[in-house]
Amino acid sequence: MADVVKVRGADRVAATMHAAADDLRSMDAATRDYQQLLTAAARGFAPVRTGRLRASIRPLAAAVAATAPYAAPVEYGTAGRRPARFMARAVDRTESDADRVFTAGADHICDQIKGA
Repeated sequence: MADVVKVRGADRVAATMHAAADDLRSMDAATRDYQQLLTAAARGFAPVRTGRLRASIRPLAAAVAATAPYAAPVEYGTAGRRPARFMARAVDRTESDADRVFTAGADHICDQIKGA
């Protein structure tokens, strides 16, 4: 005959772990926090003549992009222009922030798990 073990609160643990798993997949809050850091850094590195390029840098879905039509030639350079690399420098500058922001987001989600 098999022994039966009942865990008090198991339903709550399962439900909160399921919700936490959904949150971990998306990490929406952490993504938004990092996008704001990356956007600010990219705007700081962007060359300014009219301000349109800098103003075009903004979060889009799960990315940060410069949407001005001349953003790519400014970022990567052309035959007569050195690359500004403002987006690449922003990523380099905020790399340690990404670790901090996403770790804090994951920790917050895990703290939501309740149990017996």
